[in-house]
Amino acid sequence: MNYLSIFDFSDYRKFIFAWLSKQPLKGRGFYSKLAEKLSTSNAAVSQIFKGQREISQEHALELAEEFNFNEKELSYFLLLTDFARTSSFKLKKILLQQIQKIQNEQRSLANKVEKDKLLTEQVKSIYYSSWLYTGLRNLVALEERTDSLNFLAERLKIHPQQLSKILDFLTQNQLLVLDNKKLKVGPQKTHLEKDSPFVTKHHQNWRLKSMTEMVNQKEIDLFYTAPMSLSEDLAKKIRAQLIDFISEMVKEVGESKSETVRCLNIDWFEY
Repeated sequence: MNYLSIFDFSDYRKFIFAWLSKQPLKGRGFYSKLAEKLSTSNAAVSQIFKGQREISQEHALELAEEFNFNEKELSYFLLLTDFARTSSFKLKKILLQQIQKIQNEQRSLANKVEKDKLLTEQVKSIYYSSWLYTGLRNLVALEERTDSLNFLAERLKIHPQQLSKILDFLTQNQLLVLDNKKLKVGPQKTHLEKDSPFVTKHHQNWRLKSMTEMVNQKEIDLFYTAPMSLSEDLAKKIRAQLIDFISEMVKEVGESKSETVRCLNIDWFEY
């Protein structure tokens, strides 16, 4: 997935043009929408993006809301607008040094990938707090995927700002990594031991998600619940068959192409 990072840009206009190119209809109508948001004319907005005038910091802050930046990204974006706006050579030199320093820090952070490191308990507590973290990570793993963060937000049925926060968490903890401006699944291991305190929460998250999907009644989905009475021997046999099935399924999934996402929940319990 192409992930547009503000830190790859030293010119805020170039970032916005790149962002617009990834929007539906190439962002058609964005200038008019922005003019209304900033309480200014379409001509004034057009002049800003043609480089004929600079945007004020107040308007830059309003504009930044369109991109669902986190705190660091917002500060950097405002720094870029300050750099573009200033006419002082001395100040421009200082601001450029700040820009380059932040870019170097971001590159260094992206390169610090600890291979196959297990998640800390603190990170696990967040990662397993919702199905969204695993769900988003699996979507990124798809071979044929969109580079639109808005599409991902719509697919997961969440606000783009929430998606941005989840992406930040996953990249900060190497669950996702940026490789040549593309998001990829990172090296971190997410396997839970059966005695982990997060196992129950993980099961609950996806069973709750299953319940919300039941109402959609999609042909590709399958839901089956069957309380039953049976012999002890058959109960043990079915449990063993399920374990064999799971083992074979995990093997086949590991060898298959990543073309779509599914969730399988299996319960076999005595009541």
